[in-house]
Amino acid sequence: MALIFIGLKIFRNRIFGTFDPISPGVTFTLLVGGVTVSMWKVKRNEAVQASAADPRFPQQPAAPAADASLKR
Repeated sequence: MALIFIGLKIFRNRIFGTFDPISPGVTFTLLVGGVTVSMWKVKRNEAVQASAADPRFPQQPAAPAADASLKR
């Protein structure tokens, strides 16, 4: 998403020759947001894996799969 925005900004500046002071802020926000979401997902995934390995948190058995032969 950030690369598309930056590319469109470059082409627009080449055609019209104007500078938009908002676009560096949008670019920075997109990049920081992407890094933040990525770090949050990694931390969340590590927490899930840690709790799966912890014997204090017994794993719930998986729900049985629906048998296709029972459907009519």
